[in-house]
Amino acid sequence: MRKTTLILVVAMAALGPAAAVAQVRPTGQQQMQQRRGMMERPADRALMEARVMERFLEVTAERLSLTAEDRTRLQAILRRSAEERRAMHEESERVQEGLTEAVRIQAPEDRVRGLLTGITELRRRELRLWEREQRELGQLLTPVQHASYMVQWLRLQESIRGIMGRRQGGPPPPR
Repeated sequence: MRKTTLILVVAMAALGPAAAVAQVRPTGQQQMQQRRGMMERPADRALMEARVMERFLEVTAERLSLTAEDRTRLQAILRRSAEERRAMHEESERVQEGLTEAVRIQAPEDRVRGLLTGITELRRRELRLWEREQRELGQLLTPVQHASYMVQWLRLQESIRGIMGRRQGGPPPPR
């Protein structure tokens, strides 16, 4: 599998629903077609995500001079957060598709209001997850290590956004 596809898959998990909302979204059917084009089977996606996460952990542990025990703890934090983000991302897609459909069919206001409330609650949950993850990282890493980790994570996300933008025909992200 190509390296760009691998990076793209990690981005989808890492960026979470907030990044997906920030972009102009194709219809649900177009999204499914795009996903199928990128990766035929969920098992392929899971394998690629695991490989990218393992490589990220390997590089991060080396750059931060983590002990084997600290690397294991970091891995546990990131896996737990990734699982929660993945679940929220799936929920976010369902809510966004529902909202798109509601607008298309001019659904009753109470239905639209419920969907909007759902999006707001998802964002609150994302924030709580982020805050919890940062607290856990702060307990594991020194402030300098934590900052270095954040720089590495943000660079990875920026690279992934650039790849995603090029794949979708958009301009590269601003620097």
